[in-house]
Amino acid sequence: MFKINITSILVTLLLCSSAFLSTSEAAEAIYIHPVVYKTEDVSETERGYVAEVYKEEMLAYQWLKVYDQQEISQLTGSAKATSIKACKSAKCVLPHLRSGGVKRMVYVKVSKQKRRTYVIDAAVLSNTGKTLFSYSFTERGSPTEMKYIMPTVIENLFKQEFSRHGNSVAISLDDEDAVTSTQADERIQKGDEMLEEGNTKEALALYAEAAKMSPELATPWRRMAEAKLESGDTKGALQSIDKAIKIAPKDASSYETKGEILLQIDKKRQAVKAFVKATALDGKLTRSYFMLGQILDELGRTSDAIKAFEALKVVQQDDAVIYINLGKLYLKAKKYANARDALLRAKNISPSEASLYPALAEAYEKLKDWYEAAACYAELIELMPDCPACHFNHGRMLEKCGMSHEAITAYDTSIEQDEAFADAYYSAAFAYIGMGEKDSARPYLVKYIEVEKRPDQAAFVKKAKQLLMQ
Repeated sequence: MFKINITSILVTLLLCSSAFLSTSEAAEAIYIHPVVYKTEDVSETERGYVAEVYKEEMLAYQWLKVYDQQEISQLTGSAKATSIKACKSAKCVLPHLRSGGVKRMVYVKVSKQKRRTYVIDAAVLSNTGKTLFSYSFTERGSPTEMKYIMPTVIENLFKQEFSRHGNSVAISLDDEDAVTSTQADERIQKGDEMLEEGNTKEALALYAEAAKMSPELATPWRRMAEAKLESGDTKGALQSIDKAIKIAPKDASSYETKGEILLQIDKKRQAVKAFVKATALDGKLTRSYFMLGQILDELGRTSDAIKAFEALKVVQQDDAVIYINLGKLYLKAKKYANARDALLRAKNISPSEASLYPALAEAYEKLKDWYEAAACYAELIELMPDCPACHFNHGRMLEKCGMSHEAITAYDTSIEQDEAFADAYYSAAFAYIGMGEKDSARPYLVKYIEVEKRPDQAAFVKKAKQLLMQ
């Protein structure tokens, strides 16, 4: 999309060079600071694309002499250039610009607002820190959209200067018949707003217009695919996403969307291939890793599922759900120490997440660490006091620790909460028998025989009856 605009600009410059400022002496020096990312979601590859588009856009403004971090050393000296590279804020850069005689700078910041929503804040600042122009854009989509949005952001910063300097971009923007990236972006943005409001039909029409305006752009087709998937049109969604991939075969987000579509139509093995491709193109697509791990688990490919979640935890280290899934997969693989470690990590991140405790207790039980297993169930009971199974399993571990009386108390609690809890009656009876208190065991055996309805437990019922006859 943007390369076409740059080409037209260069052609115009060759034909009408006299219309522009042609010497570095006549042009105003301006510094473009690297984009500052306040989120980890944008991959290094995507950041590289954004940086290229960012500088190309600025170089099109012929009334400016553009300096990036490397080139600024020509004005400030290598030592100061090094210190500029360490600057993460505009305030840090300003003294260097003043000493180098650079009057203005462009500062762009990308922040994550919520899932799949990012805010790009851009400003032109004087070397005294005064904001001369500013523009903010909210991108509702994946981080891979940044490179498409950057031209719009920068163009809006300099829109007031176009008419004064006769730049070819200004001509393009003012020409209603011209197809510009801004026009397509506007329709995509409006389509996103329509989709958020539930107006799928209107959104699809706007995405189709954007696709017609910029046929080299994959984004409208991916948006169409996402909208169709949301409305239940999986066939149409698949056709649209294949079109997006054909246009941009290295767009990781398109493969992620294709994986979601294939999963929706129960083509799990094909979905795996799509998610693998997505993660290969962008190693920070957390959703692709997560979905990949879950599908591989469902397909019985436990070791591959573990690899997916291991890769995911590197990208997103502070998500308890990732470690819980990883812990459960390690349990399936009978790697109990690994399971314990993953689940302990989940506990450190989110100790109130109840779902981790049964798996952690199981890991401790497999490692024959009865005391820690009992402690896990005790913590789970604090979170879920009305859970009969929690009290029952707590009793089992207490019994393993030699604490039979405490175990029976736990079994009794589970029975109070569920009067048909057959296993609790049976375990309590045998706890009493183990302590030599057969008379105390009898009522539990009677009740067990009464409530046990599972056909596969017939042998235990028979044993309970035999004990009552002794």
